[in-house]
Amino acid sequence: MAEQVFVMAGDTLEPVDEQPFELEDDLQELLAKHPRLLGNARRWLLVTREKGVADAPDGADRWSLDHLFVDEDAVPTLVEVKRGSNTQIRREVVGQMLDYAANGSRFWTQDEIREAFEREHEGSSEPADAVLQKFLGEDSTSDEFWSKVATNLDARRMRLVFVADAIPPELVRIVEFLNAHMREYIEVLAVEIKQFKGDNQTKTLVSRVIGEAAALPGKNLPLRTRTRVTEDEFYSRLPSEPVRAATKRLLNVAREGGAKIVRGDQGLSIRVDVPKEIWNPLVTVAWFFPEPGRVYWAGLRDFSFGAAYPDYHHEELNGIMSRWADYFPFGEGVTFDGENGGGRTLTHDQVVQHQDNLASGLASVIAELRRLRE
Repeated sequence: MAEQVFVMAGDTLEPVDEQPFELEDDLQELLAKHPRLLGNARRWLLVTREKGVADAPDGADRWSLDHLFVDEDAVPTLVEVKRGSNTQIRREVVGQMLDYAANGSRFWTQDEIREAFEREHEGSSEPADAVLQKFLGEDSTSDEFWSKVATNLDARRMRLVFVADAIPPELVRIVEFLNAHMREYIEVLAVEIKQFKGDNQTKTLVSRVIGEAAALPGKNLPLRTRTRVTEDEFYSRLPSEPVRAATKRLLNVAREGGAKIVRGDQGLSIRVDVPKEIWNPLVTVAWFFPEPGRVYWAGLRDFSFGAAYPDYHHEELNGIMSRWADYFPFGEGVTFDGENGGGRTLTHDQVVQHQDNLASGLASVIAELRRLRE
């Protein structure tokens, strides 16, 4: 039986019929003016429309993202809008979004995002500073907030949102799949916004968020409720005392060399700060996860050492990371490579066995990366 939507005004009941948006720009403009259509679970601040995305440091913009929002936790939220009749909404839009996320998180800077927000509000009735302070209230200063945005970008902690007036089943399945495997760091949502109009031009909008509960059991907490693991918690989840001792040794080597230990939702990573003109986020050289055999971000598991990307767009940095990815003189472990770079994944027992070589290799690669600052 077909559904019928009615709008009640006083004692009058008026039927309204669904009408697709004539232009994608109509839907984009509506979303820019009324971010609540993305869902009431978050508060949204529009940074800018048509945010340029480069594919190299200081490069020209190669792509243009429809909307860049941030939420109250300073989580960057990338939004791409299509009409349901556009065949790109089935699969092509996913590839577009992943291009924007991979390159935006790598090459956008704090100053660039802040300046884009200020330009978006030039000439408007309310200055950018006033808009931001109203959004923040008294909980945070603007400098603190933009710093948090940059920190989330560096950690690849973001939200990807597909918006259309009709979300096809193919996209729903992709959103569910990505949420199941990416939600440790990235939340993926689809938002369906339907428009209904009546005879007297009454307009009704119905927004439906898809993906908030689509992830696998145990992985469907919203980004805002997830907490970063502490080192004590991480050590307590390791399987044995020898593994804990080897882990502490490697982390101490990293700290003594000037690297940073970054806490994620499930594990720890070792990252090195290099000049931003070479590489904007920190360069990650190792990922440590506590539960043996469990697959985490990008298919990594146990203790993985190597490069996160196949090309860092800088000759000297590429050389350092290539040598690190090919290190491991002991010959054990599982090699990983492909779009996410390359390196070696070791079991916890292998880390204990080869900790001397690993400590030496970590110290060497961290020292080489630190020398890029000289």
